[in-house]
Amino acid sequence: MARKLRIAASTLAPAEQDLLEYVSHFEAWGVDLVHCDIIDGKFAAAPKTYDYKLLGEIKTKTKFPLDVHLMVNRPSTEEVLNYISAGAGKITLHYEAYENKVELMKNLRQIRYEGKKAGISIKPETELNNILEFLPYADIVLVMSVTPGKCGQSFLESSLDSVRELVKIREDNNLKYDISVDGGVNETNAKAIKEAGADIVVLGSALFKAADKKALANVIRFA
Repeated sequence: MARKLRIAASTLAPAEQDLLEYVSHFEAWGVDLVHCDIIDGKFAAAPKTYDYKLLGEIKTKTKFPLDVHLMVNRPSTEEVLNYISAGAGKITLHYEAYENKVELMKNLRQIRYEGKKAGISIKPETELNNILEFLPYADIVLVMSVTPGKCGQSFLESSLDSVRELVKIREDNNLKYDISVDGGVNETNAKAIKEAGADIVVLGSALFKAADKKALANVIRFA
């Protein structure tokens, strides 16, 4: 059987309509995960989105796991635990969000200790060498293929090199993390992303703007 991409539907796209109503359609569209983009208005050059309180409401609207992507400066252990209590199944932290990398490691371990999946993300300009020590503690590595925060940007082809390198690191070191790609993903570039070795793609604007969202999800899943 051909390998399928898993699809994480972003909550960042529907700024113009009710978010909870948008999420309630995910099951019909056939996505696999709800990608919850949490922006504090400081880490990324984008307006603040929502916090763990709304996350709890999102959880009531979908059966799918909540894949929480914290685009937040130095999220504390307490903040991470709030998202877990609200229903997060996966929490991804940005390498660049922490000046003290000991705090980053502590929170990755805390997420796993709580029985959830831990993720680490990098901006397009961040070298993979910076996160090598964290990879054994990560269940997901999120490759940003745009600058974090702003929906509707064009996909950066250089991110494919990062995906290929992460595949090699995973194989060479017998690691188990999934590789996810976030930013500018659509039906045009999904095949290249899959061939590079990604496991998950995050759909934002492409899904939100598609006339037939279920058809788009199927096209990308089987790219």
